[in-house]
Amino acid sequence: MKKIRSMILSLALIGSMIIANASAYGAGEAELPIFNTIDSYTTKISLSRDGQFMLTASEYGNSIWHLDSGRSSTSPKLKIETIEDAAFSPDGSLLAVAGRYEGLMFLNPQSGEIVGRVLDPYESQYGLEEALEPEAIQFSNDGKTLIAGIRAERISIIDVDSQKETYSVPIQGTVQKLVFNPRKNEFVLIGEQNSTGYGSGLMQIRDGASASVTKSFGIMWKDFRNVNFYDVSYSPDGKFMALSFDSSENSGTFIYDAANGYNQIATLKTFGSLSFTADSQLLIVGDHAYPIEKQFKENYKINALNAKSQIAPTFSYLTANGKYLVVRLNQEANVTLLDASALTLRLVKIEIEPASINLGVNESQKMQLNGLYSDGTKKQLDIGKAKWTVKDFYVADMEDGTFYGRSTGSTTLTAHYGDLEASIPVAVANKPTGLKASFINESVKVQWLGVEHTDLLKGYYVYRRATDGQYSSTPLTDFPLQTTEFTDSNVDVTKEYYYICKAVYKEGLESQASNEVLATAKAKQIVMQLDNPLMTVNGVEKEIDEGNGTTPLLYNGRTILPIRALIEELGGTLEWQNQEQKITIHLNSSTVILWVDKPTALVNGVEQTLDVAPIILNGRTMIPLRFVGESLGLHLDWDGAEQKITLTVQEPAAKG
Repeated sequence: MKKIRSMILSLALIGSMIIANASAYGAGEAELPIFNTIDSYTTKISLSRDGQFMLTASEYGNSIWHLDSGRSSTSPKLKIETIEDAAFSPDGSLLAVAGRYEGLMFLNPQSGEIVGRVLDPYESQYGLEEALEPEAIQFSNDGKTLIAGIRAERISIIDVDSQKETYSVPIQGTVQKLVFNPRKNEFVLIGEQNSTGYGSGLMQIRDGASASVTKSFGIMWKDFRNVNFYDVSYSPDGKFMALSFDSSENSGTFIYDAANGYNQIATLKTFGSLSFTADSQLLIVGDHAYPIEKQFKENYKINALNAKSQIAPTFSYLTANGKYLVVRLNQEANVTLLDASALTLRLVKIEIEPASINLGVNESQKMQLNGLYSDGTKKQLDIGKAKWTVKDFYVADMEDGTFYGRSTGSTTLTAHYGDLEASIPVAVANKPTGLKASFINESVKVQWLGVEHTDLLKGYYVYRRATDGQYSSTPLTDFPLQTTEFTDSNVDVTKEYYYICKAVYKEGLESQASNEVLATAKAKQIVMQLDNPLMTVNGVEKEIDEGNGTTPLLYNGRTILPIRALIEELGGTLEWQNQEQKITIHLNSSTVILWVDKPTALVNGVEQTLDVAPIILNGRTMIPLRFVGESLGLHLDWDGAEQKITLTVQEPAAKG
């Protein structure tokens, strides 16, 4: 019957590793790096109190390991068929092992050598040298005695020095777990009330010297067959005791005030293996951590960094020195040691970058996910590990870390990373292009090219700023403009003004801003430099090829560059015709038409020959600057020493 009972418990333990609740209840996440992987399938472990040794036990064999080196001190493996329970002495000098068939013995953890056996005094009186066969064992806090639970018989108190039973207390039932209170000479007993193997589950506190019951919790579970008992543990300061289980009646982890009569003070939804940190500030329940200062009301998830699998909640043990978290990852057989030094450093918040998205239909935006940690640090997270959702998938979608605008509208993008989530607003709307502005008399005339898709369009807003100011959130008009031009009369001809334009859609949705233009009655000066992606416009730096970093360069002795931003800065427009690979440039009253790889151009309808034809380089159309500039009436100066080009243009004369 003993063998059948143990097999049932082993199967229950293995099964619970698969079906145990791994759902997240907390707000945060700790990611622990993998320190080592020990090639040992195991269903049961015991850790030494100094954090140096670990015993692994399973039907395939048993071994003692040095945790720091990952080497086994028992080669070949321990010759014990099945280990019911094991415990290291407080000083780590002895390992007590309860073998199902070999009985109770003491081993040297350094070598794995058996240094003693405990004989059953009841068998000895009949002249038999049979070893004691306990199901659960535990050393007292001073290491002088060993408490052993003998199935359906007694609790045995064993003197460690003589390795003999000094006395015993009869019991009716089984003992599954014994754990000493580290601050008092008492221990908790988890067991079954009768010897049939199908009794009710009980929990008792017993005196460490006499093994007598000092507190009984009564019947914890009516039918112990339906209980997956996981663990019971004390905090090192002796203030708390935690009990974790899963049953048909109730499930979770119960927290008791061990310093004040063992009153139950909390019930946690999570369950699994139990550990406390050495400072008694953190309770680990499986793959969740509970800061005790939060009175067990908050928790965060524990993950193995860069691991494909989650931590099995029923196999997660913190070494007493806090150095390692010994775990088994779901769907993996080996034991994994995680570096627990970052256990209290947890991911508390995630942020999506950018903080909002505003792009056009069929445009895309690369996304980034950042993590904020409990120590105030911030780092970029693996965007592929997040689950992304778009509230309205008709408007946009997210794929492989890139956000795509699909149709005009507004929606929300949400990232889920472990227990955490973050959301940002999204607007998908085409923007106006080709904005230009110029002084006419004492006003500024602003013109732009409207958007193609106008189904939801309400009109356009124009915004203005001074050279040293910011754009107001209020547009220049009280209502969306229905045309693609606007005259700003509230200006001072002695000042310079910058303008942008936005398309306005239904429900107040605004597009991104158009290109920015400068209106001035003064001469405009633009300075560019070879291999520099920035140009200065009357002293203000701007990108030559926004978002692409393209720079002017020499090609066959001529300066070539993407010219759209330059033309728009001057108040002109540039049109691209893909089929013919034709570029049409309008500025004031001049029009220049060029073709990629064609050595001729049309300037106001007159064909002219180019020194260098436009080319496509790294996906960007590069235009000969001097030819276009002079054809449009610009004045160009070349500084060979600094490789700078200066373009000067006077605003057109005031005209109606």
